Amino acid sequence: GHNWQNPGYSQTDQDPVACVNWNDAQAYLQWLNKKAGQSYRLPTEAEWEYACRGGKQETYCGSQDIDKVAVYARKGGDKTQPVGSKAANGFGLYDMSGNVWEWVQDGWHGNYQGAPTDGGEW
Repeated sequence: GHNWQNPGYSQTDQDPVACVNWNDAQAYLQWLNKKAGQSYRLPTEAEWEYACRGGKQETYCGSQDIDKVAVYARKGGDKTQPVGSKAANGFGLYDMSGNVWEWVQDGWHGNYQGAPTDGGEW
């Protein structure tokens, strides 16, 4: 019964949207494309990984220490935390580890065997 309008806990305008399903994400992109007159899409898995790593090879997106960069259940009180409340990664991107799940353009695969080598959609 929870959705992006009612995730089951209180949020402020500083919190990330939660409980977004694939159809919600696609509907938002359609709205954004129409409103902006541009052509936006979700990132591919490879694009998301590149952005996440921030130019470094670290265990988490921006650090070897999960507590510096991630909001997760046992540290977040089982709810989202304000965007940007943890350290940014090497590209200046926040919340790439934890806080909410992310959607990518690719369909789900159990491993990288046969994945595109050019960063394109799988």
